[in-house]
Amino acid sequence: MHRRFRPRCRLALAALAAGWCVGAAWAEGATAVGASGASGAIERPEAAGRIVRVFDFEERPQNPEPVPMHWVRAQHDPPERDRPTFPEWNRAAFDTAHATSGEHSVRLPTSGGSVSLRLSSGVIPALPGADYMVVANVRTEGLVHARARLTARFLDEHRRPIRHSESRSALVDTRAEWRTVRAELIGDANDAAWIQIDLELLQPRDQTAAGRGPAVPPRRINHAVMLQDVRAGAWFDDVMVYQLPRISLTTEAPGNVVLAPDRPSMDISVRDLTGERLRARVRVIDIDGRTVARHETDLPGGGRRTAWSPELPAYGWFRAVLDVLNEETVVARRDIDFAWLPPAPPDGFPEAQRFGLIVEDSPPSRLTPLPHAMPALGAGAASLGAWSPTLERDDARARVEAMEPIVEALAEQDVALTFVIGPAPVEIGLALGRDFDSPLDLLGAERTRGEVAPWEGHLHDALSRFGQRVRRWQLGATGDDGAYWRPGLKEELARVERELSRLVPGPVVTLPWSPAQPIDERIGKRALVVSLPHTLTTSTIGEHAGEWIEREDVTLTLRAPAFETYGLRNALRTLAVGAIEAWRAGVPRLALEAPWSWSERDRADVASPSPALTVWRQLAQRLGGRRIVGELPLARGVRCYILDGHAGGALVAWNEWAAPEDARIDMRLGDRDVTVVDLHGNETSVPFVDGRHTIMLDDMPVFIEGVDERLAAFHAGFRVVPEFLPAEASLHAIELELYNPWPVAIGGTLRVVEPRGWRIEPRVAAFSVPAGERRRLRMDVAFGLGEEAGKKRIVAELDMQADRGRAIVRVGAPLEVGLSTLHLTPSYAVTRGPDGRPRDVVVSLSITNNGDLPTTLQAFALAAGFPREQAPVSDLGPGQTAIRRFVFPNGAETLTGTRVRVGLIEVRGAGRLNKSVTIE
Repeated sequence: MHRRFRPRCRLALAALAAGWCVGAAWAEGATAVGASGASGAIERPEAAGRIVRVFDFEERPQNPEPVPMHWVRAQHDPPERDRPTFPEWNRAAFDTAHATSGEHSVRLPTSGGSVSLRLSSGVIPALPGADYMVVANVRTEGLVHARARLTARFLDEHRRPIRHSESRSALVDTRAEWRTVRAELIGDANDAAWIQIDLELLQPRDQTAAGRGPAVPPRRINHAVMLQDVRAGAWFDDVMVYQLPRISLTTEAPGNVVLAPDRPSMDISVRDLTGERLRARVRVIDIDGRTVARHETDLPGGGRRTAWSPELPAYGWFRAVLDVLNEETVVARRDIDFAWLPPAPPDGFPEAQRFGLIVEDSPPSRLTPLPHAMPALGAGAASLGAWSPTLERDDARARVEAMEPIVEALAEQDVALTFVIGPAPVEIGLALGRDFDSPLDLLGAERTRGEVAPWEGHLHDALSRFGQRVRRWQLGATGDDGAYWRPGLKEELARVERELSRLVPGPVVTLPWSPAQPIDERIGKRALVVSLPHTLTTSTIGEHAGEWIEREDVTLTLRAPAFETYGLRNALRTLAVGAIEAWRAGVPRLALEAPWSWSERDRADVASPSPALTVWRQLAQRLGGRRIVGELPLARGVRCYILDGHAGGALVAWNEWAAPEDARIDMRLGDRDVTVVDLHGNETSVPFVDGRHTIMLDDMPVFIEGVDERLAAFHAGFRVVPEFLPAEASLHAIELELYNPWPVAIGGTLRVVEPRGWRIEPRVAAFSVPAGERRRLRMDVAFGLGEEAGKKRIVAELDMQADRGRAIVRVGAPLEVGLSTLHLTPSYAVTRGPDGRPRDVVVSLSITNNGDLPTTLQAFALAAGFPREQAPVSDLGPGQTAIRRFVFPNGAETLTGTRVRVGLIEVRGAGRLNKSVTIE
């Protein structure tokens, strides 16, 4: 072993620890992990240690060869290596230009074609059944098309590659920075005897097999022209192989969706062949990144299996992270995402078919959790893939047979199914010598009588097996907007319907569509699937919805924005608000895209439920069976919609941009306590105290259950007419409008309680409003010369008799005081003296004439302890802006924390516009 072994281990582990994130599969730590069995009475084989081998490439002074000892250039060299895309002129070699530690690394240059440096067979022994991690530091320069990669595989005792054992890192372009890559070897093969490693720089033609299997059939790339890099390179350094514990962390719930009253339960399994004493530490993290549960246990040599049920404080989405530690550091990590949902409502989900899930990209093996998850999520519609780009004709029947029990189970649950005929199988394009961008190119093409359609071999089994049960067939992947641009769309759709009707009675042909595309006569009344970008504003949703809701069959699909970019909280808020606004607009059906993500771990698919799933469940439960019938007038920047339906009255509210202290509901919502429900289903009771309910709001929507919907509608129907009063010292006539949503007449007395300093005549008035009608009460109001312009609120207390007897209800409505012809914006600045300390306060007024005629004004400023300052503004023309500044000498100390009153007085009018600015 090289004398630099220990320092290199520490450096490699430190580099890896720096690249750790939750979800990675290997260990974090910045200290070396010693090889178990290196000393003591028991001799253990080299492959049984934690650190198996480190290649630091610092042997150059003792090695005259151009490549490190035991490494070979794995270029095209028939008959030993038939690799025509790896030309022999690309020669890997030692290099001193860049290194992560020490002085040397290996460089893989390309002058066209790919490059590979391979560890010879028979160098690193492997224990059968053991798992290993291979890590390396890599640096690239000059890459445009090529990418660097680390590949590892097991060899048998005859030094032949073991099928399906190969593992590959991500394809990377580090852009002249060092980055750690890793490849994990899963020791499923009992005949594993050796480990082989490839350091690679790959041109696009060799990148197609970037995972455990090719993304598309490899024959397709022969038809494509792929550009290459001809002057580029990759450097590799500090390649390390170490043995992993075999660990797993699973839940018992299908799709990792747990429905209460069941509680999440973790199955923890650790197996280790190094003989070290280990500890297992599990922590559960909530959606805000807080650790909400912990568990730690010692593991005997070799590991063990154990179970743990965390005590979680609330429903929601969680991530469990399992760390396996020895005495020095973390040696392995696994994580799993799961959702814990509240119990299903006793009466079920009344409009489940209006909430769907889009899982069209999932193969049958990844759809098995669906029958369990759909009723738990309140979803009654699903879109499944009819075929896939990788489907081969010989596998079509097997795919259908795998789908059948899933389709049968969903049909028994009365789930509305759609089969999506997405991008065509590559095999069809290869056979016909062309690519098909849309299934309409295939199914909508004309063909002669008796001619066999080229798609039948791949789609016939799905149509014949499911066509009697599933009528909806979507032409194109969700989000594909290409159909709109097809000039012959109308005729193609007619041909598709004829083709499908041979096996599907009365097929409902569905088209993916964009909200930016107008709906024209070519598609008639056919069903549409409209993908809603999260960038659309709520007002835009309403504008588009008018066209959507005129159609009987429209599905609006939503996807949470990227969590990494927008942040988890903001992404879920965007999803929820988009769905609420679409529901308000009357969209017939909503569907969630990407409800799960999937990864392959230990040769098995692992489902990670999206955090959006818990939100989707609440949307289905709280909106289903209800309609948005009005909006409560709260503070500006606060949304509060009234829900009504068979499930009873409710509100959905959130703060868009109001100040936190203004984002509140402070009114009577009924005669008893109400319940606030967050987007994950957690409930909080709000008591009925002093005749009102007080609920603070933030940016996340909440549902408020137990609301008297007629009382909420009464609140929403109260308004002031007009809603704008000129800032003039005169008497103003207003009317207070009352709406009676009850089935009986209401009557009583109304008393205006706010604003307190205004003169209001009469302040108390009697009223009577027939059932379902509106009435107005006339009043005169006046305010003083010092009244500040801006938003006000008229608050009235009503002692009224309604359907449930006598009640005292407080209502409020907005009113603005100002001058429509003038806009005033105050600001301030603090100047500094020669000693650098704050000295003078300078208050500036920006004055704009929004009227049609010139105006002359007197600007003023009043500050505590200073004389009144004023300045004329003469003949300010329409559209013109003037600036006036007032200096308060040495005011920085005395005015800090106080308000400076400013304003404008019309010289030839009665208007007076008052505002203030706080000096901080």
